[in-house]
Amino acid sequence: MGSPSYKTLHRRAQFLYQLGRDLERISSQLDTSRVVRIALRKLGEALEADIAIQVDARYADQTLKSPYRLALTPRGTKLLERAARNPELEPAGPPFLEQCAEFLRRGIGPADRELLLVRIALGERVVAVLGFRRPGRNWGRADAFLGRDAAEIVIGYLMHRERERAQSVKERIYAKLLGELRPKDVLYQILHGLERLLQYDHSGSVHLVSPSGGALLLQAEIITWTKAKSDRIGRAYEIDDPAIDWLRRLGRPILLRGDATAVEGDTSASAPSEFGPWTRLGPSELPPESIVRALRDTMPGAPASGARILVPLTRESSVLGLLQIQGRSAAAFTRNDLEALTCS
Repeated sequence: MGSPSYKTLHRRAQFLYQLGRDLERISSQLDTSRVVRIALRKLGEALEADIAIQVDARYADQTLKSPYRLALTPRGTKLLERAARNPELEPAGPPFLEQCAEFLRRGIGPADRELLLVRIALGERVVAVLGFRRPGRNWGRADAFLGRDAAEIVIGYLMHRERERAQSVKERIYAKLLGELRPKDVLYQILHGLERLLQYDHSGSVHLVSPSGGALLLQAEIITWTKAKSDRIGRAYEIDDPAIDWLRRLGRPILLRGDATAVEGDTSASAPSEFGPWTRLGPSELPPESIVRALRDTMPGAPASGARILVPLTRESSVLGLLQIQGRSAAAFTRNDLEALTCS
């Protein structure tokens, strides 16, 4: 296949410019899946595909959801109708999901030359995989480049939205929380805001240091795995001076995997780490035992915590408490989530 003509290149450059303009006009209230779906249609039309397919990845554990299929041409409509009558011809069934999973693992396109896959990811977190089919016509390198360039525009827009949302939550945490510390409604507002931002599926809690400094008091908790009301509010957990010193020295959010004593990757200072400095923790930086005891206490029947983010709450030299967000999957949180909670 030869190189695309000047007219084709010009038309595709115009498409990419217009895609960026169209995304800028989208309401900021529109959820991420709908934003990607708008781009799916526009890119499919630019590629002259018969069928466009979108597979979203769950935020909590990165598993792939059921495909959304869109016919872009009369031929595509007939193909989807025929597949509906005969599942063996399904163009976006389990084999397609397997191809998406393999594409994400290996980072290379499928062996099926009539299928073009495009990855939409924010940092380490996959948002969606887009697939395009036009039976009888193989995709070329220029098509793959157009898909990649369009994905970069969509990713840039989504990252801009995520930064704005994260900044809003950060302002609430470090201004409203620390400025109006005691009202419980403020604490719950923040936990609900973090639930929308991080989509955690286990629980979120705020522990505040008691006036005497000898205990962490559970002041607010949201149980997302059952939507039940927490029965632990007001529970006190004894802590010692090393725990207070640890909260004061930490000064940043950290991500722990599984048990509160287990950190992702090698903890040696020289070892490479998936999350860079956030998980390059030495032994003195791991939570002390009195903190671990408080974190391990959960409601009866609670699922295991696959990952947790800990955010020390401090003001100047004073230690106020600890914010904890938990997910059920080890893949629940990424570096972007830590950056979103880092006080700038």
